[in-house]
Amino acid sequence: MKAIFRHSVAAAVVIGGSVALVAALYFALLAWAVLRGGGLGGPLALPGMMLMAFAGAAFSVMAVLAPVTIVSELVRVRLRRTRFIEIPIATLLTASFVFALVHSHPLAIPIVVAELILVGAYWWILQAADVLVGAVERTWRLVSGVADALVRRPRVSAAESR
Repeated sequence: MKAIFRHSVAAAVVIGGSVALVAALYFALLAWAVLRGGGLGGPLALPGMMLMAFAGAAFSVMAVLAPVTIVSELVRVRLRRTRFIEIPIATLLTASFVFALVHSHPLAIPIVVAELILVGAYWWILQAADVLVGAVERTWRLVSGVADALVRRPRVSAAESR
């Protein structure tokens, strides 16, 4: 359950961040066009760009980022190493997998670099989600322990009450 939460948080941040970045870039380009006296583009430019960013980021999360980080975590657990061994494993898996998919494309190297940046961000978000889950668990234990202590009053026997 914790792994599903971690990957859900990481996927939401990567997809949301990609869409937000595209929207910010659109408004920067719009400002540039206004300042330079260029054409402003059509009314569907922003929604189209955001839709493409959403679809591309969702595909990237499902096809590359989540599987690569899951495999690197399994390898780390199997080798009984520290968490930071996942970084080079995920990097090698991502680079080889993405390059195998797009090796003949003229933009193969930029695509691989973009995926490497995304896998690094995804991995760090997973770690942050892990810290968040731990903090929520500790807070819950603390709150429930205080509530239990307040509810449980020591019983006083009849002999002690006199």
